[in-house]
Amino acid sequence: MANGLKAYIGRYHPGKYLINGYEKAKSYSRSSVSKVLIRAQGRAGINKHKTSHGLRHSFVFHFLEQGGNILQLKDQLGHSSLQSTLIYLRVAKARYEDLRSSLGKKNHPCTKQKILTWNKIKRIQFP
Repeated sequence: MANGLKAYIGRYHPGKYLINGYEKAKSYSRSSVSKVLIRAQGRAGINKHKTSHGLRHSFVFHFLEQGGNILQLKDQLGHSSLQSTLIYLRVAKARYEDLRSSLGKKNHPCTKQKILTWNKIKRIQFP
């Protein structure tokens, strides 16, 4: 993937956006992103419809699971306020607690793995 990205950058010389929209130096429209995503899902044989917003959420939760920095996440998502990004932490914490309660056993291997991964999120106190 890294080689493909380097080749793309060498060929197209992107400026503000990695992938330009219809007009150079303009972002992709939501409808264009949706069309690309639907085509990619079809080629990959994914029958369940996923939206670009759902893809964004998946990225956020995987980023947080891997111990990503909340300030980096804020910048990557384009949020002007950290409060907007903190909403994802609240949701992630709730999802973690739902998973843990649904498993019901403290020593279940999946629970143990999530405790290690989500240790920082678990300790966050929200007002």
